[in-house]
Formats: sequence, structure tokens, C-alpha cells
Amino acid sequence: MKERIEPKYLRLGIMLFCLFVACAVVLVILLNLSTVRETIDGFLSSISPLFYGLIFAYLLNPVMKRFESWAFPLFNKLNFFKTSKKASPEKAARAVGIVFSLLTAVIIIYALFAMILPQLGESLVSIASNLSTYYSNFQTWATNLFADSPELTSLVNDVFSRLYETFKDWLSNDFLPVFTSLTTGVFGFVGGVLDIIIGLIVSVYVLASKNLFQAQSKKMIYALFKVERANAVIDVLRYTNKVFGQFIIGKIIDSAIIGVLCFICVSLLKMPFPLLVSIVVGVTNVIPFFGPFLGAIPCTFFILVVDPVKALYFVIFIFILQQFDGNILGPKILGNATGVSGFWVVISILVFSALFGVAGMIIGVPSFAVISMLISRKITSSLNKKGIDDETDFENLDNIDPDTLKVKLIDPNSQSD
Repeated sequence: MKERIEPKYLRLGIMLFCLFVACAVVLVILLNLSTVRETIDGFLSSISPLFYGLIFAYLLNPVMKRFESWAFPLFNKLNFFKTSKKASPEKAARAVGIVFSLLTAVIIIYALFAMILPQLGESLVSIASNLSTYYSNFQTWATNLFADSPELTSLVNDVFSRLYETFKDWLSNDFLPVFTSLTTGVFGFVGGVLDIIIGLIVSVYVLASKNLFQAQSKKMIYALFKVERANAVIDVLRYTNKVFGQFIIGKIIDSAIIGVLCFICVSLLKMPFPLLVSIVVGVTNVIPFFGPFLGAIPCTFFILVVDPVKALYFVIFIFILQQFDGNILGPKILGNATGVSGFWVVISILVFSALFGVAGMIIGVPSFAVISMLISRKITSSLNKKGIDDETDFENLDNIDPDTLKVKLIDPNSQSD
């Protein structure tokens, strides 16, 4: 008679085997780290159109819903849809919404490439070709300004000379070859255009099947989790979509308005490179908190090499513009989209930028808002299980009686640290 293997030994053997396989896989990855990294990079590059499509679909969804809401009442009144078995007002309105949202995206992309990119290139090439002239003008200005202090003049000239050499080397060795290859490299340009086109096609399928994907996702969630947990997961996903949607779409609109205002004001003040400066200010404004500083530094340098006095005016103007954005325009557009305090905004940007680079700086704040919400719910649930009211005045709390759970507040007349 064969002896049966006890289940506990069988489970132990399976666990040891899985542990051995996992260690072997980790060892192979560590020994071939460069190959693994190249494979991952190649895989991510090959599916980049899918990422573009999902991003386009997410950004176009609010536009599609707006056109859809306008078209549905019209199609709903037509007798054709009342007699047809295959067609429906919902499908027709969805098709109209997708078409017009794509047309909106194509018009915006065409405007960016056709109007902004050539002028942006001309501004950058002008800076590179006239850099020596700008440097001579700055030396003359610094010498006249600090005529009574030769030591200070020498120090300023020395610092700016080093910056000049560094910037010139960067333009000659790093930037201009890359810029030239981007604008004249046929394969790179065609590849980028193809990725965008494929991404737009993917976004069409995603938008057209949005309701189906939502239904399948909910079905999977309820199949994997208990009903209570599934409800909580769906609630968190809805909150995440709300936070990211309000923040990203609102930030794009806010940054576009800031860029236009910057272009108008810089043009009126007759500062050099108005389009280049406005694009840099508008794009970097998408990044919360640090964006204005990141955009103002290179723009100030561009203006400084041409006219140092106007560079000072530009710094003052950017300060006023960002105060307007932070205290008036931004709150009007974004509202309280994230509910994250200023301190945690800085922390979230620093942490996510270290993990994901520039993209992390953009998604850091809404991501931290979702994480903060989950932590807050967990804390509230834990307090409720212990019978402690989460609305308790914890700021003035002295202690809680372990038997009666009665809250004792700090005596305002007593000394405290």
C-alpha cells in the first residue's frame, strides 16, 4: 500500500520550490540587469501607442461627453431611431461625441505644430547664433552698473562668463544636435507621428467601448472581492477618477490661460522671445508649486542675455502673474480638487518626482490626495472599531479614559509645552 504524503509536507514542498524558483529568477535578473532593462524599455516603447491612446481617451472623455449631451436630445426626437432595431440615440450621440472630440484634438495638435513649433525653433536658433553679442552687451551693462566697484564687476563678469561657456557648450553639443535631429530626422519624426495616430485610433475604441469596459471592470471586481470590499474598491476608483480628472483637466486649462496672459503682457512690455517665454511659463505651470520657479529660471536667463533690466522686470511680472494664478485663477478653475495642504503638496511632488521624474511632479498631488483619503478612511474605521468618535477635538485632547472612553480635554489654564 502506497504511503500518502501529508498535506502539510506537500504545501511545504510547493512553497520551497516556489521560493527556489523566485530566487533563481531574481539571480538571473541581477546577472543580466542591462539586458533586462533593454528588454523592458523595448517592450514599453512598443506599447507606447497604447499609453498614448489611454491618455488621449482620458483627456478627450469630458469633451466627448459634452458633445454627446448636446447631440442626444436631437437624435432622441428622430423617428428613425424609434423604428430601427440596431441604431439607437445613445450610439449616434456617442459617435458624434467621438468625432467632434477628435476634431478638437486634431485642431489643437495642428495649431501647436504649425504655429508654435517653427517660431519656437527660430527663437532658440536666434539665441544660439547671437549669444556672443548678448554676452558682450551684458558685459558692457555690468561694467557701467558697477563702475565704482571693480571687484564686484570682476566677480559678476567671472560668474556670467562661466555660465556663458556652460550654456554655449550645451547649445552646441547637446541641444542643437538633438533639436536638429528632431526636426529633420525623418524616421524619428515619422515614428512619433505614427505613435500619435495609433494612439488616437486606440482612443476611439476606448471611448466607443467605455461603457462596456466599465461594466466588465465592475463585474471582475465583484467576482474577486466580497460585496462590501467591492463597493469600497469602486468608491475609491470613482474618487480617484474625480480627483485626477478635475486636477489634470483644470491644470491644463489654467496653464493655457496663464500662457496666453504671459504672451500678451510680455509682448506689450516688448520683451525678447515672447512666444518662447510664454510657452515655457505655460508648460511648466502644469507642475504645482515648483512649476513657476522652473519656468521663470530659464526664461529670466534668456531675457538677461539680451536686456538685464527687462530681466528684472520679467521676474517682477512673473511674481505678480503667479500670485494671480495661485490666489485667484487657480482656485476658480480647480476649486478644492485635491484638498491637500501646501506642506503635503511639496512632499508629494518631491517624492513622486524622485520616483517618476517630470511625470511624477504632475501626478504627485492627485496621487497623494487619493493615498491621503485611503489613510484617512483607515484611521476613521480603526477609531470607530474602538468606539472613539473621529470628530473628537484631538488638537486639545489630553487623554481618553480606557474604560468609559470619556474624552478629557487640556485645561486651558494649565501650562503646556
